[in-house]
Amino acid sequence: MKKLFVLYFIASLFPFCNSYAVETKDRVSLLLLDLQNHDSNNVMICAHRGDRRVKPENSLAGLKYCIKKKYDIIEIDLQKTKDGNFIIHHDIKLGRTTTGSGFIKDLTLSQIKNETILDFYGKRTKERIPTLEEFLKNAKGKILVQIDKWNNENLPEILSIIENEGCLNQCIFRSTKRFSEIQRIFGSYLDQIIYIPVVKAENPNAETILQEFIDGMRSMQVVSVMFSNEKLPMVEKLHQLSKKYKVWLNAILEETCCAGHGDKKSAMNPEDGYGWLIKKGASIIFTDDASHLRSYLKTK
Repeated sequence: MKKLFVLYFIASLFPFCNSYAVETKDRVSLLLLDLQNHDSNNVMICAHRGDRRVKPENSLAGLKYCIKKKYDIIEIDLQKTKDGNFIIHHDIKLGRTTTGSGFIKDLTLSQIKNETILDFYGKRTKERIPTLEEFLKNAKGKILVQIDKWNNENLPEILSIIENEGCLNQCIFRSTKRFSEIQRIFGSYLDQIIYIPVVKAENPNAETILQEFIDGMRSMQVVSVMFSNEKLPMVEKLHQLSKKYKVWLNAILEETCCAGHGDKKSAMNPEDGYGWLIKKGASIIFTDDASHLRSYLKTK
């Protein structure tokens, strides 16, 4: 543990630098320390469905690539098969990103495993759609995992799988639900996973919604804010908020999530994209172009 704190201290000496430069046997322990340190200048990268311009989205190849590149968080999506298995896949159908077709809810895991994943440009790969168990086995101790496409009905099964794989402490859940509902549906798991409230700054009750989590959660480390207008009161308070919490800002879907200062803007002018988000207080950036974001951070 002493060695881990020394490594963390060394990493904190390099402002705006992604933690890719630090090696540990259990990197998740280091990342969890970073989440607790809102004074750090380190900017964490969350790769949306993996770095999907480089490796097939929601694939084990994508996971291994993100681990190799030392990204901090990988976002994945869950769908449930006809025979009750959870697979890592975004769409409710197979067609867009695989060689198969049909609704996942009508197909068995065996049928789905017969198909392969297509890459970002539609080219066939050798990758098969992984189950949640397969994904977690490969991610354990190496990277934080943000789980999307979960719902209240399936949540108990999902949490049970995560617990069985020993990965509760490295799994992130986010949503715009109110605190009372989150407390009800997660129960005792709320203190074991990483839960991040997502607040829509346009909501007239935004301040109240955020305060409910501040008052109610035993340990809240990260706040996520979405906005289409950068002049909203909560957006103007982001830097102040960043003094108490890690601030998660989305660079994806930028017109509705970050007032146009996201991945597309960054492709043309990174200072007005990623740079703007960091100046606003972002210490976690959720991106569709993790390679570009990391390159930008390295220049800082």
